[in-house]
Amino acid sequence: RLSCSPRDVECKLKRGHDEFLMIFEGQHRDIPLKDIVHIRTCHEARKLGLGFAVDERCATVELQSGECITFKFGHAEACERFILCMRILVEKKRPRFASHGIGPAGEAPLSARSMGSCASSASAAATRQGASSRGAGVGLDPKALVEAFVRQMVAGCQLNVVGPVGLMQVRCSMDADLKALQFNAPDGSGREVQLRTIRAVHAGAAEAASLGLDGLAVDQCCATVELLSGDCITFKFPDLAQLE
Repeated sequence: RLSCSPRDVECKLKRGHDEFLMIFEGQHRDIPLKDIVHIRTCHEARKLGLGFAVDERCATVELQSGECITFKFGHAEACERFILCMRILVEKKRPRFASHGIGPAGEAPLSARSMGSCASSASAAATRQGASSRGAGVGLDPKALVEAFVRQMVAGCQLNVVGPVGLMQVRCSMDADLKALQFNAPDGSGREVQLRTIRAVHAGAAEAASLGLDGLAVDQCCATVELLSGDCITFKFPDLAQLE
């Protein structure tokens, strides 16, 4: 942002969702998503010393070059959705590679044993951090919880679906536009569910009792997704913490 005066710009993602396109005053600017360091909320952007005021309707795109571009939306909800979706896209498009060593280029790579030890240590640390977070769940930021959930769903995860013959594990993921859920079974079959077709999500057996799920072993660790069509999909979680 070269000045503090706002400009009306048209923004969109290019095909493939690899570049963020800005159109203003007859000019075009393409920003590769891999060049974006972070999408900042107004609270985070205030620490950057941008030289102008930002509020809850502002989202700041921070680039690797140090340049920051701040967008102001008509209302806070639109700003929050932009931040959430862009963060997920940037995370998904960020290039990653395996390190060949811990020293300067040319040094011998880590041994397989050393790499395994590092991975184990990192995993243990992540486990401890996760346990700590769960212990203090009541103090977590709801927006952060939603963002973490959406990130996990976009990346994909394994869920247990309750059926007449028992549990079946399926892979569940959400598209980058946050508009649909995709379920894929081990036999290769799949189903897509548009989020706009979900009527309600019922937690536990009591809430799902009125749905007529005869023959299904629904308990307090289950969540049932009710669709507008009348179809229901019930998932079973290991414990109440993961259900919630």
